[in-house]
Amino acid sequence: MSTPPVIAIVGAGFCGVVATIELLRAGLPAGTRLVLIERPGHGIGGVAYDVASERVLLNVRAERMSAFADSPGDFVDYLTAAHPQESAASFAPRNFYGRYLATRLDLAAFREGSRALLEPTAAEVTDVVPRADGRWEISADAGVRRLSLVADAVLLATGASVPEPPRWLEPWMLEESRYVEAWSRSAPPADASGTVVAVGSGLSFVDVAIELRAGGFSGRIVAISRHGRLPRPEGSAIPLPARDDLPDEVATLEPPTVRELMRALTRHAFTLAERGRDYRSMLAALRPHSRRLWAELGHAERARFLRHARALWDVHRHRMPASSAHIVEAELGAGTIEVFAGRIRSVGRSAQGLTLAVQRRGRPDVQRLEAGRIVNCTGAPAGAPLGNPWPALLARGVARRDALGLGVLTDPNGRLVDTRGCPAPGLYYAGPLWRGQEWEATAVPELRVRLPAVAAAIAAGVVRPGVLA
Repeated sequence: MSTPPVIAIVGAGFCGVVATIELLRAGLPAGTRLVLIERPGHGIGGVAYDVASERVLLNVRAERMSAFADSPGDFVDYLTAAHPQESAASFAPRNFYGRYLATRLDLAAFREGSRALLEPTAAEVTDVVPRADGRWEISADAGVRRLSLVADAVLLATGASVPEPPRWLEPWMLEESRYVEAWSRSAPPADASGTVVAVGSGLSFVDVAIELRAGGFSGRIVAISRHGRLPRPEGSAIPLPARDDLPDEVATLEPPTVRELMRALTRHAFTLAERGRDYRSMLAALRPHSRRLWAELGHAERARFLRHARALWDVHRHRMPASSAHIVEAELGAGTIEVFAGRIRSVGRSAQGLTLAVQRRGRPDVQRLEAGRIVNCTGAPAGAPLGNPWPALLARGVARRDALGLGVLTDPNGRLVDTRGCPAPGLYYAGPLWRGQEWEATAVPELRVRLPAVAAAIAAGVVRPGVLA
């Protein structure tokens, strides 16, 4: 009698949880072990959804947040059952969405008659090594002990790159807790006044600003970013896309250039406004084409997009909830929040805590800015290093990054591609590191469409080894 398969899922964020649910439903052999591994200190939902505050909101309406493409109303049903005053148009708290994922995982594991066994495990995976028998050996740090596991298949469902420390960061700032990452769960500043400087002005900054105020901070908040742009507010519900919401150039440019595409989209946004249409319907209509367009862009054009158009794309594509926008806009009007384009050149000690040498965009002079704390709200740039277990996998050559360093390469089934260009049997990836190949790979509507196929490929591979070779 053969031993039941072991499948390891590394990461309990959205992709790891939903892929595990799909595997629990996949009719795997009785006794199959699904080992779901998340770093100690994080629960179901990972960094994005395992957050403490109810004030940190999703930036997508509930109607588009179902974990399952074949059940689009699932999250709305869950939300309104718990909070009847909410609706499909609501922006739910991120931690509530984490509870939704945990509930759906429990339902799949214990109430749907799955023959597979779910084993949640708290550990940080440091390496995944191929064995001679075709399986994979996982090494992990579980705090007081080392964990070792042999798996027939491994799904890496980790998040994006690790933000690099800024060049101006001084080691003593870390020791005195005057510099924190936006997702580090550090407490708001102990002093109630003064100035907090945020590096970056995207959605993470919006969350940080709201949390600072809720924590009793009454001082000034300054956001410094390369372009000085805030995310656009979400506003009313997005109209359903119509046939003429996309410019003709989206289909006719062969091959497209970033300049041509951005000009065409900008012109069409004004055309839609003249017709009384919302430009957001154009962005919604563009989403099904984004994967093809990104694939058609050459390396130089993709790099040009990252340099010149990414910031503009992000502020329109990744918008903030209306309630968050009202708070931020009111403070901008009052002068208690300031956002400008510029760079921090250096940081030193001062009586207030920190003194920053800041150069505003377009100005040659360097200004001094006093602050009590700096919060890094930037994401990881292209080429930033990846966290565990990626350094070991990349060094061994069983995984390969895309040319711009946005993510990692996989085949259509999610199998990692090695340095020879060959897919690794039994080693898969699902998550935002797909963006190197697809660009739009961070939002639930895109990810949930891909996950069932990846889970099906994993299930087929462990039931019939080599079926995808």
